[in-house]
Amino acid sequence: MFYYFEKITIYLIIFLFVGTGVSKVLNFNTFIDTLNKSPFIPDHFITGVGVAVPVIEFSLVILLIINKTTYLGVSLSFLLMSLFTCYTFFLFNYSPYLPCSCGGIINSLSWKQHIWINLLISLMLLILCLKMPKKSI
Repeated sequence: MFYYFEKITIYLIIFLFVGTGVSKVLNFNTFIDTLNKSPFIPDHFITGVGVAVPVIEFSLVILLIINKTTYLGVSLSFLLMSLFTCYTFFLFNYSPYLPCSCGGIINSLSWKQHIWINLLISLMLLILCLKMPKKSI
């Protein structure tokens, strides 16, 4: 049973990061404009964050695909999803403007749905971190 949970979760994360990463790259100027509207990212970090986020997402996909680095990919994906969840929570609760440039189906979610999906994915990744054999690091 855990085998299927592990595979479904990993494939979900790969699909999520490829989809959102490609969307950010293909719509890079829109992504940067959206980041510019965030009250939590200083102006001098906007371009760096805009480049780093899709690069990190694609890098995590590679780690998840390679058997020897899957556990590391899962652990770092949990960290990234936790950061995204905190960022989303703070935007929802403390920002007058709610910028979102996730891309794909994620863009069609409400902010509350966005937070709940992020929490669910983070929980799934946490379970994997705790239960997976640590065959890679």
